Amino acid sequence: MENKNEIQAENSAVLTEEEEALLREFEEERREKSPAPEPQKEEPSRQNGGSSKATEADVTELRRLIEEEMRAKIENELRSKIELELRVDMADRIRAEIEPDIRKQVEAEMRVKYEDIMKDVEKVEADVALREKEMRKKIEAELEARIRRDLEFERNKKQEEIIKKLEMIEGIEAKNARLQEEEIKKSLKEEMKKEIEEEREKKKAELLKKLENSQKSAMSEQLQKEKVRTDTRKQGAVVIAHSEKLVLLRLFEETQKVLMELMTAYMAAKKVETIFVKSIEKAEKKNPDVLKKATVDKDGKNRHDGSVEVARILSNVNALSGGEEKKTLMFFKALQDIFDERIIEAETGTDLETKDKIMSALLAKVDRVFAKSEFNRKMGNYFMEYIVPNTSMTSGENI
Repeated sequence: MENKNEIQAENSAVLTEEEEALLREFEEERREKSPAPEPQKEEPSRQNGGSSKATEADVTELRRLIEEEMRAKIENELRSKIELELRVDMADRIRAEIEPDIRKQVEAEMRVKYEDIMKDVEKVEADVALREKEMRKKIEAELEARIRRDLEFERNKKQEEIIKKLEMIEGIEAKNARLQEEEIKKSLKEEMKKEIEEEREKKKAELLKKLENSQKSAMSEQLQKEKVRTDTRKQGAVVIAHSEKLVLLRLFEETQKVLMELMTAYMAAKKVETIFVKSIEKAEKKNPDVLKKATVDKDGKNRHDGSVEVARILSNVNALSGGEEKKTLMFFKALQDIFDERIIEAETGTDLETKDKIMSALLAKVDRVFAKSEFNRKMGNYFMEYIVPNTSMTSGENI
């Protein structure tokens, strides 16, 4: 033990502190790597005292090994540091060399992408503009269709209201006509009863003078007829001859042809024909005695132009019961109802302003016909007063 301590003391005197630390590390590493020495072999050398020269050689060898190891370690560290610096420098140099190219490439790619994006944007904007235009057209078309539907609805509603009013007026007129007819019948019955009573009284008083009374009665009846005719004319009643009825019928037909031409200028020809046929059907229902079988052809079908058979109407009027005044009034009423229905349909199918234009043009043409001679002037006055509907004339249009 003393020799070992001495060797360590000697070694410590020869080595520096750094070398001693390295020596200790080296011995520990060697002990870990090599197997433990046998104590029998060391013991004799320790007992013999050893050699100081051997110890110095070991120290020298150890120092050399430590130096080599340190040198190798320093070289490795230096090499690593140099390689690291070289790698950093090379990376910086390479980065500096390729960075402009990369930047240019990236800028070029970004430019291409930007252009592509702008093209897409322009395309999208064009599509949006096109869709907006189509949508605007669609909305305008829908609005136009809606407005037309609303206008058509309002027009139909107005037409329905007009038709209802006309039907109401017709109902009132029919009711008034029935009331007037009932009053006339009642008045006639009273007059007939009175006349019968008077006749009975006369017969009772004049039984012995039958022949004389018969002559007086005949003269009395003639005077009474003259008086009734005079009173009727004073009251405004009109009696026209058969030939005058014929002239008025022909004038009526000519006027209706002109009316059809004027209405065709504002409505379809087929619609005008339908109006003329329906109007004469309605008038026939109101005036069956005058217009019976006068509105159909020889096959029993309605005339397509809405005309009437003149000979049939004259025959129907002649076959009517009652006096000539009544026949004349019924004749006028039948023609006026036909005319009135057609004027109403003209206004319903167009508007009030158009109807007024049609009537003005019609009356202007008829006026020239009436002015040809005095006879036509007289027929014209009858036509305007009794056949042309009052509702379709403005004040002051009489001839």
